[in-house]
Amino acid sequence: MIYGGLNPLVNMMNMIRIQKSGYIISAGLIVILVWFIFGMKPLNSEYNMKTIQESDGWSYIILKDETPVIYQKYMPGIEGNIVFDSKRSAKRIGKLVLKKLKNHRSPYISQFELNEVLK
Repeated sequence: MIYGGLNPLVNMMNMIRIQKSGYIISAGLIVILVWFIFGMKPLNSEYNMKTIQESDGWSYIILKDETPVIYQKYMPGIEGNIVFDSKRSAKRIGKLVLKKLKNHRSPYISQFELNEVLK
């Protein structure tokens, strides 16, 4: 008889366990949903670089998700407005800037870096 008297208590404990696991699953789903909405970066979020032929020389443009973030018509690190004289030089400097951005560094190009890349 003692066992029979505990049966409703066991049933109640099982229901409490089921309710707790339901709360845990609901909380987990909410955390995942919040992470997807606020924490996830777009899958196509990346930088790209294109060279452009201008009327007086070459330039490069850095795009993030197809949105222009840097348009460089003149050589960086040099005083004055000196255009890139070749596609090769614009592409090499553009690739260096692109590499810096992808590594979460400043896209600034020093005169030393410019000379090293264009050797």
